[in-house]
Amino acid sequence: MPDDSRQDRIRRAAPLAIVALLAQAHGAAAADAPAAEPNAAPTVSFSADVELSTAYVFRGLNVFGDRQSDAHGLVAPSFLLGFPGPALTVGFWTGWQWSGDNTAHKLHAGAGGEVDLCLTWDTAFLDDSLALAATLLWYFYPAATEEDAGAAMPSYLEPTVLLTWSGAVDLSFKTLYSAGVQDALDYYRYLYFRPSVSRTVDIGAAGSMSFELGVGYKLFHGHPAADGSNVWDVQLDWRWAIPLTDAVYLQPAFHVAWTNLGGVAFADELVYWAGANLGFGL
Repeated sequence: MPDDSRQDRIRRAAPLAIVALLAQAHGAAAADAPAAEPNAAPTVSFSADVELSTAYVFRGLNVFGDRQSDAHGLVAPSFLLGFPGPALTVGFWTGWQWSGDNTAHKLHAGAGGEVDLCLTWDTAFLDDSLALAATLLWYFYPAATEEDAGAAMPSYLEPTVLLTWSGAVDLSFKTLYSAGVQDALDYYRYLYFRPSVSRTVDIGAAGSMSFELGVGYKLFHGHPAADGSNVWDVQLDWRWAIPLTDAVYLQPAFHVAWTNLGGVAFADELVYWAGANLGFGL
């Protein structure tokens, strides 16, 4: 990501997954390419991606649904620019609801029509086995109304630090602070912690498959839901990155998530959704 009912709609702070996919798609071609000139100047990289999925789930909560089981679809184009030198990436992401009879309500309430802008700096240590990424994310809802969302163009800032160790499996720990910018959004201010474990399996010319399990926890100092909803979340992801050409990839995916919701059965706290990303890089 962010989630429904205006509760946690702050979009994901790690769009660098797109860069990883492009690296996979270019892997085979790069192995056969002639070595670069020793003094060749690094160049700016560009990638674009569009995601279609049956739901928009952020930190365990179905953003566009009135219930976790609602399949209200997401279309989300994104762009990344990578700059040489200090390993900086500038990203743009926007997500829009394309199905469901509550589309207008979600748009005005600050759950649909999300726009994300982010700046990421990353580096690596210990022969690239340990990676550190620092991101500043600003996301906002230009189509939201003050009457429905509590603020005109509700906006959020998320400084994030992500530490990843790569070995037989990849172990990550994300820490961020989510801040509602306007005073009316002060109850959306919290620390968020998310450890995760993932594994990517190379399947040759067919690309690679990845599996990830993550657990998130919010530490509020504002006003969380009275029943303590959406404090914990658990998510399991499966993705298949398929290189279509040296520069184009397709990534089908399937996900399962859970978050604690007051007053509902465990089965109603679960959400399942599927989707696919199509992207390219230069």
